[in-house]
Amino acid sequence: MKFVFSLFLIIYWTMLIVCAQVCNHEEFKYSTQDSFTCNLKRTNNKHGEEDDISNLKSNSLLFASDNHVSIENMILLNSSQFIMGTDEPFFVADGESPERLISLKAFYMDISEVSNEQFEKFIMATNYVTDAEKFQTSFVIETLLSDIIKQESEFAVASAPWWVQVKNATWRHPEGADSHIKSRYNHPVVHVSWNDAVAYCKWQNKRLPTEAEWEYACRGGLKRRLYSWGNNLTPNSKHYANTWQGKFPLYDTGIKTCP
Repeated sequence: MKFVFSLFLIIYWTMLIVCAQVCNHEEFKYSTQDSFTCNLKRTNNKHGEEDDISNLKSNSLLFASDNHVSIENMILLNSSQFIMGTDEPFFVADGESPERLISLKAFYMDISEVSNEQFEKFIMATNYVTDAEKFQTSFVIETLLSDIIKQESEFAVASAPWWVQVKNATWRHPEGADSHIKSRYNHPVVHVSWNDAVAYCKWQNKRLPTEAEWEYACRGGLKRRLYSWGNNLTPNSKHYANTWQGKFPLYDTGIKTCP
């Protein structure tokens, strides 16, 4: 697609988790939706209408489960209208056209993706097993693999042969059995399926954001721009996001995940 939300790109091998909340300004009843980053479903007022967040003052949200959800490390995005999609798609198959005007209620969203450290706390608290761990396999971009793992990998995606199937590639072992996250606890968790993401959000008493909420946040308040900072990928010859830096898919000189 012609516009690219580079600052929030899903890292090469999996989906990233970001949590968000949608709520009213009086009382916040816990609910979840099946989508990923995490949000909270808005309650209705006495007229059956969704309330706004124009005067939010609380530091936490009160839910029917009597749990409190902290909004620390989250950002409030006020209700707004924005232009979603594009009339000039670079990859038509992405389905980003046509351009349309979307109205959104106010919502909270995490300021960063869920880290390995945060996800590990979820695993330790719930003994949850991810889909990649159940299937004992996932897909990794080939340039990240050791020679040994490359030799063991037999299958690749036909339309994207740089994506290869790797046995025992999980969130704990992002590039296969001979890799680990010991030095990457502040990096985004990877090899996370939609099911895993929903489970994490529910554990946080949150939900995933909708596609429209995600795109609105990614746009950074700009209209009809390629990136969330403008149209130039590298202003002043500097990368503003951890996009692929090098000749794809042969080598990448950037950080392997976003710290």
